[in-house]
Amino acid sequence: MSLSNDHSSVDSIANIAPTPILVFHSPDDWLAPIDQGRALFDAAGEPKEFVEVPVAGHPVVTLRPAERERLLRFFDECLAE
Repeated sequence: MSLSNDHSSVDSIANIAPTPILVFHSPDDWLAPIDQGRALFDAAGEPKEFVEVPVAGHPVVTLRPAERERLLRFFDECLAE
């Protein structure tokens, strides 16, 4: 099995609206530059939220308590709707 870059997330993300989207991204992400994360966020429909994570590298968001709490709050908000 191989992966392909034929799919454009930026071209597709608006199609899932009005599903809520929470984007976490680090300005120091070496794998996916933050401008790519912002472009994806900008292309998304509402409701959406962008959270800049102050972690070097390609972070695992759930390792930091503040981001883990934000993710859990996002799930609670989605389930309450």
